[in-house]
Amino acid sequence: MLKQCAGPLSKPITWLFQKIVRSGAFPKSWKTARVTPIHKKGPSTSPSNYRPISVLPTLSTRFERVLLPQLRSRLLPYIPDEQFGFVPGAGTADVGIVITNEIAEALEACKELRVVALNIRGAFDRVWWRGLLAHLHSISIRERAFALLKSYLTNRSFIVVTNGEELCQIRSGVPQGGIWSPLLFDLFIRGLPEEARHAAMLCYADDVTLVMRIPTGERETSAALLKSDIERILDFGMKWLLQFEAKKAKAITISKMGYGDCTPGYEWRSDFRERDIGFLSFTLDSKGRWSPYIDRIAVEARQD
Repeated sequence: MLKQCAGPLSKPITWLFQKIVRSGAFPKSWKTARVTPIHKKGPSTSPSNYRPISVLPTLSTRFERVLLPQLRSRLLPYIPDEQFGFVPGAGTADVGIVITNEIAEALEACKELRVVALNIRGAFDRVWWRGLLAHLHSISIRERAFALLKSYLTNRSFIVVTNGEELCQIRSGVPQGGIWSPLLFDLFIRGLPEEARHAAMLCYADDVTLVMRIPTGERETSAALLKSDIERILDFGMKWLLQFEAKKAKAITISKMGYGDCTPGYEWRSDFRERDIGFLSFTLDSKGRWSPYIDRIAVEARQD
């Protein structure tokens, strides 16, 4: 509709957008999302088996798109290099390339490589508003820009569309389906890579991968160092009201010999060793081969 009526609507919409920016107040009617639960798999009686699809008002997302270039120019300089998610020119393939290079160099030097995959539970829904606003203030987002972003985040609600409609208030998180949300989430967890002092960290939004080379004869020492990194990461989560999902945590030791029982367990996840590991959309085996991933892609291609 907006495209079809672009001519007559362009001036009033421009005036509206400019007024919102000048006032620093995000319209209340734009803060309500319509959420439709889509069944994924498993028993239909369990809420965890549904994926919520959130739809925001069209004018709201259009307004966000108009201001996205300015927001990127202010926030991207503060997003760490370890973050590949929602950053222009970066993606999951870049994470795969970095890990492939780490594997090749480690095996060529006759070293082992430990890879740990972690996941932040609920990610976007768990962003602590006061914490995010503190980040924005610390990078000199002030006055009307700060007021607009604060108004954008707070006093939100959603309507669940099922057999009827139910209005629910939102107490935390960045808006699902929001154009600004991924970048704001990246800013919120920008301090996370600093907690990995011994392993290399690669992030893709809420997926966190740790990679650590193990010199010959230093398995136990390296395991202790890696464990200390993970403990600091968990402490970071507690400080910023984030939670890492234990069930999705995986670890593997990659070596020329293949699977070895040398990756330690941790208090929050004792069965912390795998024969292959999945992270993002990739799968690696204990010799650093991508064959599990390639086999899966081949199966999916034949099914199509």
